[in-house]
Amino acid sequence: MKYALLAAIAALFPSPVIALGIPDQYQPVIQIVGWQAKDIPKLAEIIECESHWDVYAVGAQGELGLAQIMPETWEDARERLGSEAPPAWVAWTNPATQFYQAKIIHAERGFEPWACA
Repeated sequence: MKYALLAAIAALFPSPVIALGIPDQYQPVIQIVGWQAKDIPKLAEIIECESHWDVYAVGAQGELGLAQIMPETWEDARERLGSEAPPAWVAWTNPATQFYQAKIIHAERGFEPWACA
């Protein structure tokens, strides 16, 4: 229900990132990372539920960041990037890296990996 309402509101604005009340510091990051407009309402709902937009959030089972991604998932992404990737403990504190990693997960598995989906 909430997702449908957010999507309807977002459709009225040129940028769903602005329409959804996403914190200012994350608006350009989400757009630059390349999230599709149709997926941004659900992304915003998940991040609000998972971390309340706290880039440094750590979950009870070790989940990290805005989207509460497990450390082994961070390491998997790091291995894909090879020697160019920063260590996971550095990368996960960067919002751009967090949104990009969430985008990779979404591209591979949709929103199902998130408990709040």
